[in-house]
Amino acid sequence: MSATLISENTFTAKKKHLCDLCGQHIQVGEKYKRQFCVDGNAYAFKMHFVCEDISKVYSKEYDSDGEGYDHNCFSHDVFENFEVVVGFKSDGLKYQEALKLFKQKWIEGKETKGIG
Repeated sequence: MSATLISENTFTAKKKHLCDLCGQHIQVGEKYKRQFCVDGNAYAFKMHFVCEDISKVYSKEYDSDGEGYDHNCFSHDVFENFEVVVGFKSDGLKYQEALKLFKQKWIEGKETKGIG
């Protein structure tokens, strides 16, 4: 069942949260996006802005299956597109290391292109 988006807001973290896309902490004081959704159950989906940006690019291929875009899809896309974004293969890198480089290069790419 696909989720229905009820609301979407930007917050500044007053405590640590986990990003539902990358699985890393959203630090105290960091701005993040929170979506309130319902798919039979109600839940909040929290994410870093960069993770949301990445998901907007890659989630299109998942839209047709009705399952939505989650942590598994996100991590698959980080490794699937790692070489294109970062410039070298992710061979031997642990997920957290690969993710840090991927997000860093993603942000640098946007700044270089003057996007965002």
